[in-house]
Amino acid sequence: MRLLGLPAGYRRPRWGLGAPPSARPLTRSDELEAQAAAAPDPAQRAAALIQLVLWCSDAEPARAVVLGPEAVRQAELTGNAVLHSQARYADAVARLFGMKDLTEPYHELQELQRRFETFGLPADAAWCEHMAGVALEYLGDPGGATVRLERALAVFRRLGHLGGEARCLNTLGFGEMVLGRCADGLARFRRAAELATLAGQPGTYGLARMNGAEAASDLGRAAVAEGKPEVARSLFEEADAEYAELEEVVEALGYLHLQPLVPAYRASTLLQLRRHADALAACERAMRFTAVSESAEARASSRCYAGEVHLALGEPARARALLADALAAYAQWGLHFETVRVLRGLVQANEALGDIESAYALHKRLLAAELALRDGNAQRENEVVAARLEAARFAERDPSAGEHAHRLRSAELLRQNNRLEAERRALERLAHTDPLTGLANRRHFDAQLSRLAVRAELSGRGLGLILLDIDRFKAVNDRLSHLTGDALLRRVAAVVARHCGAGDLAARVGGEEFALLLPSTAVPAAVGVAERLRVAVETLVLDDLEPGLRVTVSAGVAVVEAGESADGLVAAADAALYAAKDLGRNKVCAAADPIVNSA
Repeated sequence: MRLLGLPAGYRRPRWGLGAPPSARPLTRSDELEAQAAAAPDPAQRAAALIQLVLWCSDAEPARAVVLGPEAVRQAELTGNAVLHSQARYADAVARLFGMKDLTEPYHELQELQRRFETFGLPADAAWCEHMAGVALEYLGDPGGATVRLERALAVFRRLGHLGGEARCLNTLGFGEMVLGRCADGLARFRRAAELATLAGQPGTYGLARMNGAEAASDLGRAAVAEGKPEVARSLFEEADAEYAELEEVVEALGYLHLQPLVPAYRASTLLQLRRHADALAACERAMRFTAVSESAEARASSRCYAGEVHLALGEPARARALLADALAAYAQWGLHFETVRVLRGLVQANEALGDIESAYALHKRLLAAELALRDGNAQRENEVVAARLEAARFAERDPSAGEHAHRLRSAELLRQNNRLEAERRALERLAHTDPLTGLANRRHFDAQLSRLAVRAELSGRGLGLILLDIDRFKAVNDRLSHLTGDALLRRVAAVVARHCGAGDLAARVGGEEFALLLPSTAVPAAVGVAERLRVAVETLVLDDLEPGLRVTVSAGVAVVEAGESADGLVAAADAALYAAKDLGRNKVCAAADPIVNSA
C-alpha cells in the first residue's frame, strides 16, 4: 500500500507516544475553540462554533455533544436561517457520532436536507443525505444507507466537491468491509485518502487511512486461510507500516478519539506477525490513551485487542478480565461482529483456566451471536444489492444530466447488473461449501439440521448429532504455522467425510469444530461412529506435515429419539463435547451418558 504524506499545515509537535499523558494536550479542537471565542461578531462566532462541532464530532465526540447546543443558540441569535440550519446540522452530527441518539438526528437530517435544497445549497443538502445514510447504518438499515450514500456521492461528484466525495467513499468502503469485500473496501479507502489530501480535510484523511490499514490486515487473514503465507505476511507488514505512521498522524491532528484505536488495531496485526512484545507495547499505548479520549468505543476496542494479546502471551486470567469488560460494551450496542470476536477469546481464556462451566455458557452465547451475525450479513447482502440498483436508477433519472450522461449511466447500470449476477452465481456455488475443507459449511448445516429435525419428529425416527473438536489445535497453529494448521484441518475433514454414510451430512461448523448429522440413528450407533472417528484421527500419519506430529479429537454425541422435539440438540451435543474435553480430551461422551468411551 502506498503511504500518503500528512496534508500540509497539519503536522504539529509530538507529545510523547511512549509516556502516559499527565494532562490533556493542546489539540486542534482547542485552537478552533479559541478562534470561536475571539470572533468579532455573533455570525462569525456561530460559523466558528459550527466548524468546531464538526471537527470534534470526529476527534472528540463527547466534546462535540456539549458544544452542539451552544452553536445552535449562537446561530439563532443572528437571525440567519442558513446559518441556523448549518448549526442544527452540526449538532445532529455530534449527537449521532456521540451515540447519544440515533432516530432523532436522522429525522432532523432529513428535514435539514429539504431546507438546504430550498436555500439552493446542494452541497449542504448532500452532506445531510450522507449523514442520514450513516444514521441508517447505525439503525440497522444498510439498504437505505446505501441508497442515501450513493445519492450523496453522485451530487458531490457533480459539484466537484472532493471533500464530500472522499467522505462518502470512506463510508461506503466500510459497507464493503462488513460484507467481506475487503479488496473493494481498500480501493475506496485509498481513493478517499487521496481526495481528502487534495481537499485539505485531515479528519477524513486519517479515517480513510486507518480503515485502509484494517482492510489490508483483513486481506492478510484471508490470505492465511487460503494457504498463501507470503502474501499474508506482505499485507500484514504493509498494514503495520500504515498503523505506525498513523499513530503520528492522529497525534499530530489531536484526534483523541482515534489515538487509542490505532495502536489497538495495530496490536492485532502485530500478533499476526508474531511480534508479541511489540503487540503488548501497542496495547499499553492504547490503554493509556483511552483515559484521555473519554470514548466508550475506544475503551472497549483497546480492551478487546489487549485481551487477545494477553491470551496469545499465555496470560488467560488477564485476558479474561479485559475481554469481559469489552463484551459488556459490545453487547449493549448490539455489535454482532465485535461480540463474536470477544466471545471467541473468552471461550479460549476460560478453557485455558480450566473453567469449563463458564466456557460452555459462553460457547452457547457464541453460537447464538454467530447465527445473528450470519443472518444479518445475508440480509445486508440482499438489501445492499437492491439499494445499489435503486441508486443507479435514481442517477439515470437525474434531470441535470445530459443525454450522453444518461447513456453512460445506463451502460454502468448494465455492467453492475452483470457483475452482481455473476456474484450471485458464484455465491450459489459456494453457499453450501466450506472452501478450506470441502465439507458443508455452517449455514448449510443449520438449514439441514432444521429440515432433518422436522423429518425425524414426523417419522418417529431418531436424529443423531456428533460434534468433534481437534484437541489443542491452537497450539499446533502457533507452533507450526497457520499453513500447517490448514493442512491438518483438511486431513481431519477427509476422515470425517469417509465416515459419512448415505443420507448423513458432514460439516465444518467452526474453526476446528466439525459436525456429523446422522438421520434415523439411535444412541449406540451414533456413539459407534464417533468412536471410529476418534480412533481414525488418533492413528493419522502426519509426518509429512511435521515429523512425529499426532493429533486427537474430542467428541460429543446427542440423539433426538422417536417422538421427541429436536430443540436443544446442538446444545446437548455441545455439552457432551465439553464433558469430553473436561475428562482429558481424546474422549467420546454422549449427552445421555456422561462418559460413554475413553481412550
